[in-house]
Amino acid sequence: MLFIYAGATKLFGIQQTADLIATKFSIPEAFASYTAPLESATGMPTPQVLAVVVDSLELLAALVIALNFGARFFLFVSVLHVGISTCYLYDFRNQPGHGNAGCWSMS
Repeated sequence: MLFIYAGATKLFGIQQTADLIATKFSIPEAFASYTAPLESATGMPTPQVLAVVVDSLELLAALVIALNFGARFFLFVSVLHVGISTCYLYDFRNQPGHGNAGCWSMS
């Protein structure tokens, strides 16, 4: 239920997600030949296209899991989505508290 709400909320406020992607993630120059036609076909910059795709996938996966149709595959997709977005988009390593050790500390 959480991912259904989050996916729908992000789709209605797509610009905030696109801005977050634009500030935290840059498209490598090797992919410029692929992103230029995509930008011209959609009329949107690459971060905004990525935001639409990722948020739509999040909402679709949550709905499919809730309906129990292909739940295992979409659960795997959701786990990948959460892992990748956590590593690339959120600055959890530089948050104050606990000596910045985070969950990787064994002490």
